[in-house]
Amino acid sequence: MTRFVMKIHAFVRSSSSEVLKDNSTRPTFHQFVYFLFAPTLIYRNEYPRTATIRWRVVLNHALEVTILLYMCYIFSGTSALFNQFGVVPISTGTVLHNEFLSSLPTSVFFLCGLYALMHSWLNAWAEVLRFADRLFYRDWWNVTSFAGFVRSQNVVVHNFLYTYVYKDFYDHVLRNRRAASIVAFAVSGLVHELLLAVAFRFFYPIMLGQFVVMGLLTANVNLGNVFFLASLAFTNGVEISLYSLEYYARRNCLGVVDSVGRWSLEGLVPVSWTCGAVSSFDGNWTVKAPWS
Repeated sequence: MTRFVMKIHAFVRSSSSEVLKDNSTRPTFHQFVYFLFAPTLIYRNEYPRTATIRWRVVLNHALEVTILLYMCYIFSGTSALFNQFGVVPISTGTVLHNEFLSSLPTSVFFLCGLYALMHSWLNAWAEVLRFADRLFYRDWWNVTSFAGFVRSQNVVVHNFLYTYVYKDFYDHVLRNRRAASIVAFAVSGLVHELLLAVAFRFFYPIMLGQFVVMGLLTANVNLGNVFFLASLAFTNGVEISLYSLEYYARRNCLGVVDSVGRWSLEGLVPVSWTCGAVSSFDGNWTVKAPWS
């Protein structure tokens, strides 16, 4: 639904000015429907098209999307590190230990998700619709800053944010590049947080804070490629750890086993902060290989 909202906004924003100038340029219903399914968030009346559909390529990409099942296995196994939170006291050292352990599997989860969605899923739809412009991501693994990562990791969403958030804010609200960048980062973080809130049935703005902080402090700071990738892996581990802590705190402290369909104001107050399951810091722990 978020994708459809973004597409409808892009359709109205891009075509309204042309329609107001010349009613003969009104887009057709066929063009609108094609845009709804095309792997892009920037509306155009016409797109570059390939001559034929290679169904073998479509089948290969469709089979590659099944890697999402492996992602479910990784996510459930990693989040289970915190399934005793709220049942027995857990030391701060154990929490930190589990956060470090989560960095590697969540990085694999992240890579599988990017490959399944940004490569396999989008290329499959592009082939079916004969959509020729297939630059869905750049070499984000070579970047040295958070801003470079955002521009390269998801070109489809970045183009939307640049065209309809950053550029519109700069042209029509405040001609300040810094302010426009902050707004773009904030909108992106808010939408990501909204998706997680709907899925988990609680609001815990970890990702929103990450986007805003990164956008304010380190967006264009050259961190070096190795250090940036290491910090990205650690950040992924922290994210899944904190969201898992909050999930199990609600399940074990409040007895909320299945909250699907039940939204309340309690979903806006973090339970993991007041659950009382974290004891004082215990530094007597060691890092072990996950397979040992």
